[in-house]
Amino acid sequence: MLNRDQFYHLLNLINIEVTPVLETGQLEAINITRETLSCEVVFCFENVLDIEIARLFINRTKDYFIKAYKVNEVNVRINYQNGKISNELLNTYFETIVKECAKDKPRYSALSNFNYKCDNQEIVIYVANEQEIALINELISGIKPIFNYFSLDIMMKVEVSPFETPIAQLIEKNQEQLTVELLRDQMSYENIASKDEVEDKPKKQKVIRAPRVKEGLNRPTTPLNKIPASEVELIEYKQRVGNNEFTIIGDIVESRVEERQSKNDPKSRFLIYSAILTDGNDSIMIKTFINQQFNENFYRNEAVAGKKAKVYGYVEYDKFVRDIVLAIDQMVIVGDAEEDEIVDDAPVKRVELHAHTKMSTQDSVMDVEEYVRQAVKFKHRALAVTDMYNIHVLPDFEKATKNLDILPIYGVEGALVDEEKFKIALNEADIDLRNATYVVYDLETTGLSSNYHEIIEIAAAKVYKGTIIDEFSYYVKPKKKITEFITSLTSITNDDVRNADPIEVVLPKFKEFINGCILVAHNATFDNSHLYENMKRLGIYDGIIPTIDTLQLAKVRYGHKLNKFNLKAVAKFFDVDLEQHHRAIYDAKATAMIFMNMLNDFIDDGIVNYQDIN
Repeated sequence: MLNRDQFYHLLNLINIEVTPVLETGQLEAINITRETLSCEVVFCFENVLDIEIARLFINRTKDYFIKAYKVNEVNVRINYQNGKISNELLNTYFETIVKECAKDKPRYSALSNFNYKCDNQEIVIYVANEQEIALINELISGIKPIFNYFSLDIMMKVEVSPFETPIAQLIEKNQEQLTVELLRDQMSYENIASKDEVEDKPKKQKVIRAPRVKEGLNRPTTPLNKIPASEVELIEYKQRVGNNEFTIIGDIVESRVEERQSKNDPKSRFLIYSAILTDGNDSIMIKTFINQQFNENFYRNEAVAGKKAKVYGYVEYDKFVRDIVLAIDQMVIVGDAEEDEIVDDAPVKRVELHAHTKMSTQDSVMDVEEYVRQAVKFKHRALAVTDMYNIHVLPDFEKATKNLDILPIYGVEGALVDEEKFKIALNEADIDLRNATYVVYDLETTGLSSNYHEIIEIAAAKVYKGTIIDEFSYYVKPKKKITEFITSLTSITNDDVRNADPIEVVLPKFKEFINGCILVAHNATFDNSHLYENMKRLGIYDGIIPTIDTLQLAKVRYGHKLNKFNLKAVAKFFDVDLEQHHRAIYDAKATAMIFMNMLNDFIDDGIVNYQDIN
């Protein structure tokens, strides 16, 4: 089973927040079938998920794996520790599935005319006679696979009950009721028409009136921090409360009216109003389509930044802004926004030494003039502006502080790079590259951690004077079984390593093979970490071995020609065949061919000693 951190990481990738309902989840397996380009993703949860959360979770997972892994089909399977579904939740699943089916095939709506019972993982539908059993069984055959889609094993059956009314009688009764309603409407229309003829009054023109203030605006207001903040939280809230209606009040800090073009009719255009509303602690976006005949003036000129508004509407997840918004149903302006007066009454004033302006991308939206005005208002004696990685705002900063009683301090925030992590040659050594012997090696492991995961294959190619003179290739039998996910990546199965020697036997042989050589690997830091850790466990570690990292070399020397630096991309750049990628022996041979090209470039540029590489 994969760990829970990987599950949380996947939730982040598919843009779903961890909620109390989802925090019990685990990612059990990812099985990729290369022949059919299909993928199975297996999850485990403690209890059965609500249908809307399960639908969102499954759809997002499928979309991600199709795009990320370039597969044609993704099957999402959910295992539940407590597989028993409550009767109430089963009822919700059944009602929702019936409604969804009826949208595409109206005949499924017939199921809503029958009484049914949800009990102990079973749905029993009651009918009036034997003839109706065949009808319901046909509909059940279309619904059962949808329960399977949600990983639910539900029994469904049909029983005859003497208390049920035959569906034919219900249809006849409904038709009679419809006829009565139509006749009543027709008589009402005729009475109104005859009255108009008698009075002979001209028809009044249609007058556009402001909609009356709805009851929603009179409801108690909800603090913005109590409104669901994500799509999953909103689904849970709707299932718990039964609606998504809210009345809020706050200050408008930003507003806009945008004209949009209809996708279906390029000539058709419409207006959308959007604004950011804050209550001082939290903020939310509010949106609505504008009725140009009535409220365009209101939204353009009245519902603007600097006003306080009271809004009633429906909270929903907006796919365009990828966030929770409140769709406006009714809105009134209740005054001007309140400005909180902040006073710095400290006897010794502080100095801000780390102010970021809007020139610090995704870190600030403040203009430097706003900072200066506020610092002067606080009677601070100095202000330092240190934007991230740039000094673009400093001329404006100088201008804003001119003739003011405040000292501008000009700065910048940078980042220090640990050069040790980006070395091509991983240590210091005096070795002539032209006469050296190289061992280009690759490891396959059961995971990324050298502390917790094991080596399952070691392979290497020994290179001297531009020729492969020897090879080393051994499977290693791990203490734990190889997971299906690792097998899908490396093609190494448990059968492959069943009769292999353990690491205690293979690693000493490899140490002898590399004696006196320079190691070469693609992402050598990773391979060396596993190599050294296992050597230390066996007591055969003698210190750092001279190593060249072809990954860092590709980034530094060929970065202007490459967009990616993985082994496949670098092999393609040097026109090297890469067979069965992620098998150690093939990766080692391909890396050896790549390195020989790189070594020739080194020597052509006059770099002939190992200690001169960096």
